[in-house]
Amino acid sequence: MTMKLCFVAGTGAPSQSEGRYYNLFLEQLRAQIDIRFTTITHLGLGDVEAAAKTIGTEVLKGSRDQWIVVGHSQGGTIACLLSMLYPKEVVHVIALAPPLTGTTWTDPFNMPARAAIEWVKQSTGIELHPHLPHLHVPLPIVNGLRHHGSTTEAILTYLASQTEGAELDSVIGSHDKLVLPRRSAHPEEGELVHRYLASPLDWFRRRSHMPPNIMHLPTNGYIGHSGVVRHPDVIHFVNKRVAEFTHATAV
Repeated sequence: MTMKLCFVAGTGAPSQSEGRYYNLFLEQLRAQIDIRFTTITHLGLGDVEAAAKTIGTEVLKGSRDQWIVVGHSQGGTIACLLSMLYPKEVVHVIALAPPLTGTTWTDPFNMPARAAIEWVKQSTGIELHPHLPHLHVPLPIVNGLRHHGSTTEAILTYLASQTEGAELDSVIGSHDKLVLPRRSAHPEEGELVHRYLASPLDWFRRRSHMPPNIMHLPTNGYIGHSGVVRHPDVIHFVNKRVAEFTHATAV
């Protein structure tokens, strides 16, 4: 039985993301483990449950290997769903900036513009700030990922009652603006639902009322939603966790 890794990219990742957006991240991971890369964009934008079933059928179903699943953004949500669907195959999950309690990207009118803005930032480093009025509509483009949506509620219920199965490392950046509720990324506004908060040490120390269950991941500089998969401190953390888990399983 071999340990392998499945990396699930997020919604905004372009088709060439394996060679560009996630290049550094995957390059370092490939040095220690066999990786299968996929992205929700290739599977039908807007339905994470359907994407999880497709990935599970193509990658995990019938596999004799054990899998670590790493996911970014919606890919992190899919990673959690895969651990629910395949508890024997998935032994560890690392979710980076997953919208475990919902996402701001539930507006079908503004989402294409937001995706374009994010792509420009990823590709050129130029950050655009157009005025995009939020339209409250009952039909989100991201199925189930509203606050208290069907998918998020199922995942949170599963994690709260979990006594066995895959262990979950969930990392959120201190300045993530795309994950709801905002308190998930900004502890001064409430309790965090993630296991790790990636932030500079001085920023973390100034928050004297940090929830006691949160672990601090020290970083050099603030981290937003996209930066969590490009920041060297987060990359080092994930590589370390994969190495630790792979070694522990082998022993």
